[in-house]
Amino acid sequence: MYKQFVEHEDNGITDPLLRSLAWYPSKKATSWPGCYINGYNFHTVVYGISKSTMNSGVCVRGSDSSFDFYGQLQDVVEIEYLGGGEKKILGDLSEMHVPPVDSEEEYEDASSTENEDEDDEESD
Repeated sequence: MYKQFVEHEDNGITDPLLRSLAWYPSKKATSWPGCYINGYNFHTVVYGISKSTMNSGVCVRGSDSSFDFYGQLQDVVEIEYLGGGEKKILGDLSEMHVPPVDSEEEYEDASSTENEDEDDEESD
């Protein structure tokens, strides 16, 4: 239905991206061991196991720190849309549980520990 709506000239949809998306993706997809985004290389977990450094961790910032998403890149898939050759990269992420940390509380705990260590050194 969306495809017919976009293709109907009376609707005035000329954006090539929208027209391409209306044709749906092809059934062929290419899987990659990683991707390069905004100057950073990301590898899938499986690809990174044999490497000296691991870069499969991903953080997507939320509206505040309680809504941040942390995950590991499991797969990178490239799909092509039939209408105009538009290609898109999709990442499959597995969720990692990262407990929220109250930065003020963490700071207070760290400073009280430092003071205790200094007191111990002075008494020796």
